[in-house]
Amino acid sequence: MQRRSDYLTYYQIARDECADLMARRDEHTLDPVFGDIWHKYLCGFQYDPWGEILFEVGAGGGNSNSDSKMGNYGSTVTATNSRYGSGIGGIAVNPQYYYDFDSLDTRRDITVSWYSVNADNTRTFRTLTSLTPAKFGRDFRNPLLPGSVQNCGYNWPLIRFSDVLLMFAEADNELNQGPNAADIAAFEEVRKRGFKGNENMIGVTPTDYAGFFNAIVNERLLEFGGEGIRKYDLLRWNLLGAKIQEARDEIQQMSTGGGPYANIPRFIFWKQSGETILFYGGANGGTVPPLYTPGVTTTPSGYTKTYWRDQLTLSSSHIDGLPLWQAIAEDFTPGKSELFPIDQATLDSYNGKLQQNPGY
Repeated sequence: MQRRSDYLTYYQIARDECADLMARRDEHTLDPVFGDIWHKYLCGFQYDPWGEILFEVGAGGGNSNSDSKMGNYGSTVTATNSRYGSGIGGIAVNPQYYYDFDSLDTRRDITVSWYSVNADNTRTFRTLTSLTPAKFGRDFRNPLLPGSVQNCGYNWPLIRFSDVLLMFAEADNELNQGPNAADIAAFEEVRKRGFKGNENMIGVTPTDYAGFFNAIVNERLLEFGGEGIRKYDLLRWNLLGAKIQEARDEIQQMSTGGGPYANIPRFIFWKQSGETILFYGGANGGTVPPLYTPGVTTTPSGYTKTYWRDQLTLSSSHIDGLPLWQAIAEDFTPGKSELFPIDQATLDSYNGKLQQNPGY
């Protein structure tokens, strides 16, 4: 877990490659609406006129040989026969991640799902410990398109233009030991798209090296949730162990309603309204979970009570007999688990010239 002495050479390569792409906005740029990347293009099987997705892995659709299970295993659909097809919804999102987003950040409800779709196409509200990834939700898929129970035909996006902008900003900040105007503009372009309609609420961008780096670390957390990037970002920054511990600490604090989680409701009241969900919460009620439920402990008439913050303390949310905050990455060992072991047959084939990774 250390950098090569010439690591800045690679930052320079990344910076220059990103700059070349940024100079050709006629070919690739940000889609102005974050959700359209999935709802219209990846899950809707339409052409992306903005070219935000620079590189994607194609899925044949309808079979296990040339497709994945995206939209099935990590899915908003849990029924077996809704109009959108079947799903499992077996991948859970850590509860503190939902609250990493500002309430005005449009990326939150595109990235994290707090509902499941039933067989009759109505929605059921999930608990705080059963949130699922939402970007590749099966309910965004056109049900008239061919496919199978487990295979939706969703392509996997490897590089999006927002990644280019954030890589450019990160690399330039590293090379110059501080951000310049171009770096700040690239960073804020991504952030403003997330806060579309409330761009003036993105906050103040740090102008020092460490502050800007930390802002990049956080922005990539918000921008690429569910896209398989975070672990590798944290590995290259040597932050994986620290961020796992941070997640544990945040979930433990959330379970007691401490610190920034003081206003998270212990439970939430909701009811079905057609195929949507309505939440009880006075002025804070509506079609998204309320930030708090003021002074209400008895379930209002017509509503269903679902544990929210209190779900974290229930034994039903324990894993291996441990509360969630202790069970997350319980076998992770810093300085070891960042790498996988090299199998013995490979070690033997190099006649002792290949060393095992640390800790194995």
